[in-house]
Amino acid sequence: MLKEDKILGLDLGTNSLGWALLQCNPETKEITGLIDAGSRVFEAGMDGDIATGRAESRCAERRSARSIRRNLARRKKRMKKLKNLLQTYDLLPKGNDIEDMVLNLDKQARELISSIPSSLKPGSDILAHTYPYFLRAWATEQELPKHLLGRAIYHLAQRRGFWSNRKSMTEEKELGQVKKGIADLQEKMEEAGSNTLGHYFAFIDPREKRIRGLWTSRKMYLNQKTLQAQV
Repeated sequence: MLKEDKILGLDLGTNSLGWALLQCNPETKEITGLIDAGSRVFEAGMDGDIATGRAESRCAERRSARSIRRNLARRKKRMKKLKNLLQTYDLLPKGNDIEDMVLNLDKQARELISSIPSSLKPGSDILAHTYPYFLRAWATEQELPKHLLGRAIYHLAQRRGFWSNRKSMTEEKELGQVKKGIADLQEKMEEAGSNTLGHYFAFIDPREKRIRGLWTSRKMYLNQKTLQAQV
């Protein structure tokens, strides 16, 4: 008997599999009989209404948690690599405790900023919340001590802005919540006459306008003016 004398029919469902093996005439391809048939029902791997596309994988929550852990690990590794690089070029003090290092540098930054004329900086009530941003802004106009320049660079890496990895995203889809927030912020920067993101954040009161809740783009950081250091 030729191989073509049997036809296997499958019905693939979201939580079932049906099958039938049919006998057919190899010359006319007409069905001549049913050899066997059956079905297997199994538990669906999705929750929700699959028919309408409103289902979600049961692994979604676990996958989301794993993604968060990976992002945190990558961020920690990236910041450690930056710290080591800045220390190699003497832009940060030697040591492993970055939190203690940042606290000491922030004290030095406050002392430096206190010597700057009041007409060139925001009020002390604003600076109490925004002096790392002012340090970045001041570094584009005046030279900073090397370690304070490293502090400014480290702060830039901590707040490096949104960057999309999706290559096929159309221009229309890009105009979502994130893109709208970035566009609104860019418009406010232009209205305030701020050339850099650090300058804009340094002169706004975070008690009236939140800084951490705003969407920023990586482009805003890439366009940062050159920071200067005292060598």
